[in-house]
Amino acid sequence: MRDALRDVYAHLETKQDQWGISLHEMFERYEPKIRAADTWPKYEAVMVGFISELHDGHIQWRRKRATTEARRRIVRLGLDTVFVGDELIVSNVWPGAATERAGLAVGDKIVAIDGDAVADRARELAAIRSWSQADTARYDFAAAWPASRVRADTTPRARVIARERADGTKDTLSIVPETTPRPGVRPPAVELQWRGDVAILGVHTLKERVAETRKLATAAAAQIFAKPNGLVVDLRDNDGGYEDGARAIVAQLVTGHVVGTRTRVRLSAQARAQQRAWRDLAEDPKNPGWSELMPVAVDGVAPRAYAGKIAVIIDAGCMSSCETLALLLRASGARIFGSRTAGSGGAPVSITFARSGARLSIPARAAFDLGGEPIEGRGVTPDEPIAATRADIIARRDAVLERAIDWVTH
Repeated sequence: MRDALRDVYAHLETKQDQWGISLHEMFERYEPKIRAADTWPKYEAVMVGFISELHDGHIQWRRKRATTEARRRIVRLGLDTVFVGDELIVSNVWPGAATERAGLAVGDKIVAIDGDAVADRARELAAIRSWSQADTARYDFAAAWPASRVRADTTPRARVIARERADGTKDTLSIVPETTPRPGVRPPAVELQWRGDVAILGVHTLKERVAETRKLATAAAAQIFAKPNGLVVDLRDNDGGYEDGARAIVAQLVTGHVVGTRTRVRLSAQARAQQRAWRDLAEDPKNPGWSELMPVAVDGVAPRAYAGKIAVIIDAGCMSSCETLALLLRASGARIFGSRTAGSGGAPVSITFARSGARLSIPARAAFDLGGEPIEGRGVTPDEPIAATRADIIARRDAVLERAIDWVTH
């Protein structure tokens, strides 16, 4: 794994600069732990600990389950949470879930989880989630803590949640996780809604087939251009997918040639073998082992320039190709609102280790903004930072969206 990272990992130099990473020093510390691991769970814990020190959410290590291990499933408490400053606030309660029956309400502050203070739990999870930025680790914790993994043949145990209501009163609830999926229908990859005359284009994922994303974007663009009174592109909670999907969306909204970011590829044998488009890339003579910088660009197909203003909303859940989408829109003249993106990407290459059967995904491509700064670990900074308050959540008010709408209409 050390050698694969050294040869393939596109962000190694960036991590050295940001975190003082040394693969040699890490190997020296972890080799005794790996050799001492005499069970699969111990081995897994050591390997995950190793890659977590790289602070990169795109590096993933997965092993096959042994035939003797019990099957497991993921269950989830029927709620969603977000961080508001240092407070973990309930942002949604699933209708009909045990959380609703227990009286948990939107706006409640989660004080402790299964007997552990939220700050302690968040710190523990952040350490093994690999994220470069504290905001991204907190975002990930808020999304992940309600889920737990249990044996498939057992009933999940109740979770103990200490909460503080908006009026300051406190109590402790015992809630059994849900064994059925979240209620409701998953939204389409690209969804157009309206707030009065303002178009709200929600790009929920870029993992849909590019042809389908293009189809949805084309249909939405026809309506957007028919009533050009302002457009808000909402990229929150979009964890990326196909970069060509990002290009397809932007192409429907702009005319001419737009360059949003630049990339370069770590030209390892593994990367060339797994990505056909990289097989014939020339090596940069000034930077051996790397391709030359390549623009990430779009040639617009819109019939004319959009007559209204375009705002983009981002958050720490926007990562990878979602960040590319945000940068392409910014380069097209859009103004960005919200909070900084995840700063996580890289077109992973997959390596399977023969002895353990484990699979390691390693980002092989690095992205840079138009000023030459890496996106990894830094993300996209909004032009106008704005975040929801606890009062906003209680009132079910989307303060970021409201500000974006106000900007495009004035």
